[in-house]
Amino acid sequence: MIIAIASDGLDVSRHFGRCSSYSCYTVEDGSVVSFQNMPNLSRPCSEMAPLLREVDVDVLIAGNIGASAKEAFDRAGIAVVTGASGPVREALEAYLDGDLDSDGEVCRVECSA
Repeated sequence: MIIAIASDGLDVSRHFGRCSSYSCYTVEDGSVVSFQNMPNLSRPCSEMAPLLREVDVDVLIAGNIGASAKEAFDRAGIAVVTGASGPVREALEAYLDGDLDSDGEVCRVECSA
């Protein structure tokens, strides 16, 4: 499983569409086996779901996401977890421990990126 976390430096980005990069963790049997940082290419939010699907991302974790971007991730078969904050690694560990539940909220202001 590959988990992408919308990141600004070492912290979870407050908004998926405005993150500086995606911290991508490959997880096998509950343990991280590899990490890759993927810069945000400043593409429209709706294009990011198919792009992340192409690199086999299964889960996206972010602070928030716009409604149309969320729909694009749903269509791509990528689970979206919103409401995360703080250090990326802590968000990852909370998700793997089953302690990070999506708040289900979507942002009503769409990103322009």
